[in-house]
Amino acid sequence: MTSVAFHRIDIGSKLPPLAATVIDAIGRARLCLTLVTAAIGVGGCVQETPSLTLHSLHPPVLKPQGQEFRFWRNETVFTRTYHVDGGSPKASDENPGTPDLPFKTINRAAAVVAPGERVLVHAGLYRECIRPVRGGLSPAQMVAYQAEGEVTVRGSELVGSNWISQGEGVWGLDLQAMEFGDDNPFELDNLPDASFGIMSWAKELRGKPPYTLPRGMVFLDGQRLQRVATRDELLRTPASHWTDREARRLLIHLGPGKDPNRLPLEITTRGSCFRPRVRGLGFIQVCGFVFEQVGNGFPRPQEGAISVAGGHHWLIEKNTVRQVNGIGIDIGDGWYGGAVQSSEEGLGRAGWNIVRCNIITQTGVCGIAGHPARDALIEENLLSENTLYEIGNIYECAAIKTHRNRGTLIRRNLITNNAINGIWMDWDNRDTRCTQNVVVNCNTGIFIEASVVAPFCLIDRNVVWGAKNAIVEQDSTNQRFLHNLVGRSAAGIVLRGEVSQRVVTWWPWRMTAGGGHTIANNAFVGVAAPIKQSPSPEPNTLTGNASTGLARSLDLAKCIMMWVATRPLAALYPECLVTEDFSDRTRPPGSASDAGEALPRAAR
Repeated sequence: MTSVAFHRIDIGSKLPPLAATVIDAIGRARLCLTLVTAAIGVGGCVQETPSLTLHSLHPPVLKPQGQEFRFWRNETVFTRTYHVDGGSPKASDENPGTPDLPFKTINRAAAVVAPGERVLVHAGLYRECIRPVRGGLSPAQMVAYQAEGEVTVRGSELVGSNWISQGEGVWGLDLQAMEFGDDNPFELDNLPDASFGIMSWAKELRGKPPYTLPRGMVFLDGQRLQRVATRDELLRTPASHWTDREARRLLIHLGPGKDPNRLPLEITTRGSCFRPRVRGLGFIQVCGFVFEQVGNGFPRPQEGAISVAGGHHWLIEKNTVRQVNGIGIDIGDGWYGGAVQSSEEGLGRAGWNIVRCNIITQTGVCGIAGHPARDALIEENLLSENTLYEIGNIYECAAIKTHRNRGTLIRRNLITNNAINGIWMDWDNRDTRCTQNVVVNCNTGIFIEASVVAPFCLIDRNVVWGAKNAIVEQDSTNQRFLHNLVGRSAAGIVLRGEVSQRVVTWWPWRMTAGGGHTIANNAFVGVAAPIKQSPSPEPNTLTGNASTGLARSLDLAKCIMMWVATRPLAALYPECLVTEDFSDRTRPPGSASDAGEALPRAAR
């Protein structure tokens, strides 16, 4: 018998009431289930960076084929610290950046900080897009941007008393009188028209809102006003805004008797809050900031409020990202598939990026994105309300949406309240593990697509609760779905098989296909259709899955599960076994096999 406990996401004081509410909501009853244990064995190669020292995780975690995930660590002992304190009366960008004579803006520090040095930003509100000039050289010579206290970086500006009455309760702002960053969000479409060139499936959406609406947002007391497509709709909708692009004028309707010149109204003036000017920078830490009110676009391209811009070995941790029009954080090359290219100079070589312990909420399309996601670690993030736009047909919407995952680990994330997808692993995923995530109230919990090349992936020990489709496979072969717990969902594990006929890779040549999956030891609680299969050339292996019609709430802290195997496990999957529970505790000897065989040390 092995107990299963919720792994509390350690983001310290930054854990908001939302997280506690979600945890409490699913923790009001006890659940006891009987499962059948299984194991998994795959083969393949392992890719590591030979020039860096890589370290084990604690406890160690194995890749799907049995080799260990190992990652780099920040090992820098900083030789110099530049101070930024915009609220200090002594602050000036002409200063040397010392504690007594700090810089006024973060960008001034970004212009001078060198490898092995850091920028320490003191508490306050900063309205700028941080544009690093250079990155670090190694884990021992990183460039760090660290917040001390409550540091908020906004992609917006206060409007002030520049509103002019237009009659009928409508007020106008001359956008030409405002100062914008590199781009004016009110002049750019949410989704560039060029991006539709490779989306034949979405051609009927071309030229229609919300894709054609501008990216700019308006906030009153920190609350987003509704964006509308016409002036007539503006007149019918209180607390809304519309952009007259021809006149380059922003119009708002606040309701009767409200004068915007007397109210704290802000409009987005930047499409990012942290993005290098040169693509491909490496070894940069971004830690402890609040980034908000960002007017970026829909993917494609992928450009987040925090963007690595094709960079490598970034450490993005303990930040809050919220109120973003498009993507919260991107860790990939940014653009792909013939869509709009990045405006920054240089070539991207994204990889080995770490995103951990961040809070990402109220994003329009996606919380964390990455194309590609090579050797990435995405762990212990809290993501909520990340698909605010109902635009599922462009197929880019999820709390976590990564493409071409290679040697990537997605684990221990808490994902709630997404109208479209929780985790989406899209296109030619290899050697990747998605484990110990808790996904609550999302339309689709976990989705893996178009993956047909070894080494294959492992989706294990996740909890998906309150989904239409909890775990979905499409156009993929030989994936492993083990020890997942699904509750209160219409469908549990959905194996769609081959849905489209597309070329996944040219070398080796592989088309989309289906079948050959292993679905073992999953528990379904109150799930109408626990496992749904479509006919495939290669049959799937189903073993040891358990289902019950009881659908109460779930107490992850006290849940006890018992595994009883119908066959000796070594006869099933001798190469690699899932031998630890949800909290990484090793199962007691003899508890995983009816033959009482000792299990080999394996996937944890």
